Amino acid sequence: MDIHFIIFAFSINKVTAVALMVGISMMLMVAQGAPTKSGAKGHGRKGTTAENQKPDHPRVSLLLDSKFLNSGPARRPINNSSLSPWVYSITEDDSRFPRTIMEARCLYSGCLNSKGQETLDLQSKPILTEVLILRRVTGVGDTYYFRLESKTISVGCTCVRHQVEYQ
Repeated sequence: MDIHFIIFAFSINKVTAVALMVGISMMLMVAQGAPTKSGAKGHGRKGTTAENQKPDHPRVSLLLDSKFLNSGPARRPINNSSLSPWVYSITEDDSRFPRTIMEARCLYSGCLNSKGQETLDLQSKPILTEVLILRRVTGVGDTYYFRLESKTISVGCTCVRHQVEYQ
């Protein structure tokens, strides 16, 4: 049996959509793997040929409606017009979902003044956030499962005052 989900939201960004998708996926994995009263996992019913091959692992489909993933009209990039400019670097990991993650890297240790010159009156620091990822973990034999993890990534840079530590 295929279960299809459409995530509906009115003002949803891509990170929120991925977090919702990961959360729903994890709930389905837990629900499908929970023991029944007889002690067997899954629903114990026979279905299509693919399901008969692995009755304890029913196939679950997740359908995301891309209409709700759009963040609205295109915005101009702000990474080069910021007083603390940054560039994006891409990390790829085949054992992770999403496989590709873009992270910001600050271009300067200081910040730019009105003439576009670096000044060290302020410091350029990354803006950090946590995202949810699924990590593919090898199980017994040829099996694998996904473990929910959080990853801290940099999404931009900002100017901050120097931190003074008193002794």
